Amino acid sequence: MALETKHKSKEAKKDCHIKELTQKLQNKHEVVSELMEAHLRFKKSLGEI
Repeated sequence: MALETKHKSKEAKKDCHIKELTQKLQNKHEVVSELMEAHLRFKKSLGEI
């Protein structure tokens, strides 16, 4: 029984870590998207697009 609890604890930690990494990756995607939008607006203002 103690082994089961330990296993579930490790699983919960792993799930929590995966969730944190997923959120971090999502945030990075949003930042990159915003930067690309700003870059495109800048290039348009220069008449390059």
